[in-house]
Amino acid sequence: MFRRLTILASLLLAPLTSFAEWNLDNSRSHLTFVSVKAVDIAEVHRFTVLDGNITDKGEALVVVDVASLDTMIPIRNERMLSMLFDAENHPLIEVTADLEKDLLEDLMPGTGVQMNMQFTLYLLDQEIPVMADVAIERLSETAFSVTNTSPVIIEARSAGLGEGVEELRKVANLPSISNAVPVNFYLQFVR
Repeated sequence: MFRRLTILASLLLAPLTSFAEWNLDNSRSHLTFVSVKAVDIAEVHRFTVLDGNITDKGEALVVVDVASLDTMIPIRNERMLSMLFDAENHPLIEVTADLEKDLLEDLMPGTGVQMNMQFTLYLLDQEIPVMADVAIERLSETAFSVTNTSPVIIEARSAGLGEGVEELRKVANLPSISNAVPVNFYLQFVR
């Protein structure tokens, strides 16, 4: 809980200080994941409220408002928020990463770099290391994007979501729900 309060305080204070040199633009950013049920029925879901920043030291933070889950079906939203994400007790998903300090400054507008990057995912009080192939592109003097170049697969059981997946499977009377969850993101940062 203290960690969440520290992160929220940092995000609220960031515009008032030079701490956050780059801020996430929620209106131009997307975070989606795919669930597969009954062997071969795939459905795309998304979170609509993202926040975050990257400091001048290259410390990146993205915060996902769990309550912003949008599955396009209200009862499924409710079930996933309570049974899977435990949104009442865990309202945020957090992702951190460290970029090379001068990476963004060294990129000229219109150029980019691809790399394999390690992120840390904080989900349901668990700290999960995640590797992702990403493309970082400098869009202009005041904007850049980070996107995955191949899906990031989160294994629900190892992320603490296995029991929630099974609970959802039972309540929906499904033969199966996959524990392998492909995640895609496009994040745009501005200053």
